[in-house]
Amino acid sequence: DLGTDLLDNILRHLGVAPRDHCAAASACVALRCRYLDGAKNPLLRVFEAGKREAPAGLRAQLRELGALRGHTGAVSSVQFRPDGLKVVSASHDHTVRIWDAVTGECEQTLEGHSSAVLSASFSPDGLKVVSASHDHTVRIWDAVTGECEQTLEGHSERVNSASFSPDGLKVVSASHDQTVRIWDAVTGECEQTLEGHFEAVLSASFSPDGLKVVSGCSYDKAVRIFDAVTGECEQTLEGHTAGVNSASFSPDGQKIVSGSVDKAVRVW
Repeated sequence: DLGTDLLDNILRHLGVAPRDHCAAASACVALRCRYLDGAKNPLLRVFEAGKREAPAGLRAQLRELGALRGHTGAVSSVQFRPDGLKVVSASHDHTVRIWDAVTGECEQTLEGHSSAVLSASFSPDGLKVVSASHDHTVRIWDAVTGECEQTLEGHSERVNSASFSPDGLKVVSASHDQTVRIWDAVTGECEQTLEGHFEAVLSASFSPDGLKVVSGCSYDKAVRIFDAVTGECEQTLEGHTAGVNSASFSPDGQKIVSGSVDKAVRVW
């Protein structure tokens, strides 16, 4: 009962050709999701979908593969490496951890932030990690050695999210200082400060071609689309009746989805 376009997008995410629903049954075995436990017992859990007939297999029951224990504070963000073999987590214990998604072993503990880490994600090639923190900074780490390669300073309030561009050469960050910044991931230089929101910005991410940035704001209720080269705000999407917590592009870059405190998800 999934719409055709939505189903095809899911299959592409699983590495299955569109309309190849027979192959989807086996691909569903690789479908993973993430679960965060409460702050009283900080841990991560990894689940895997059971194999069932497609397309119903896309809604298969999940079984737990393991719990990743080590953080001593609430876990605020988790993400798989693009190849699915590692997991990166950000925590209020001021650290970022990299885990083996198969064995559950913590391979690296990235230390350097002086306050809660609110976001962490891998670069497209899986060799770097970018993290955003309550300490107003963004850090870029070597995912193999655990070394901090760059500390990106410029935001004047906590940084809520940070992620790489599709080519891994840029980083975009969203902050409580009402701005979005685009950084050179190699030099650490701030290339653009995107202004227009008049309250805390909670999320920002690149379009699939890296030419646009979409951001969501907590209190101005707006989603904004920026030109990532010029920094110009090209569109302000209004319709939510409360703050926007998250916004991102579709894989083809033609649509945007946003989620809000108003309990609505909107597709633009």
